[in-house]
Amino acid sequence: MNKVTFVAICLLVGVASALKPLPLLGAAKEVPVEDQISKAIAHYAVSSHPGPTIRDGFFDTIEELLATKRQLAGGELYTFEMKVKPSTCAIGDPIEYDSEKCKVSPNAQVSESKTCTASVHIRVWMKPSNSVTNWSCV
Repeated sequence: MNKVTFVAICLLVGVASALKPLPLLGAAKEVPVEDQISKAIAHYAVSSHPGPTIRDGFFDTIEELLATKRQLAGGELYTFEMKVKPSTCAIGDPIEYDSEKCKVSPNAQVSESKTCTASVHIRVWMKPSNSVTNWSCV
């Protein structure tokens, strides 16, 4: 193969890869916020996080799921951005947190809405298999 052919092939490969970037293996990928598995994991994060819910005595619940990402990283790592508010479910009730029953409290003020980022690491071979590795709100 001569130098001109080699340069032409390199240019074609370069142009083709610039037009459609290759996905980065192992990188986080967007997941539709309507995905039921992601919603269930997001509710797990809300029900498990420490924080101001202990002070008011009620679990927070998801007001709106804004974004979801999933990454393969020694299991599955889900990262969520969501708006949360106090729910109708009191901490310590005989009924545990339930996403179907724990709705946003009608007494919740607009100012009580928080935008939170949560990460949940799922490793099915470990006990417990789910862990909230990050929780922060603004």
